[in-house]
Amino acid sequence: NDPLIPEKINSLRKKIADTKFKKSEALYVEALQKSQEGETGEAIQLCKQALAIYPGHPQAQRMLDRLQPRPAQ
Repeated sequence: NDPLIPEKINSLRKKIADTKFKKSEALYVEALQKSQEGETGEAIQLCKQALAIYPGHPQAQRMLDRLQPRPAQ
């Protein structure tokens, strides 16, 4: 048994999380651009894609909440 396996697994998990965040961030930046161009529907879809990849992306969530308000209860 390799005693470094848990360390290697954690390192790989971090790399995967970093990659997901970078992809999510790129989608968020694209959504921001679409929003500024008045393409709200496209911006909403890009935010949803960003959140599907990295659910914890706060800026994408805030933008989605702003562009697509939830109905009042």
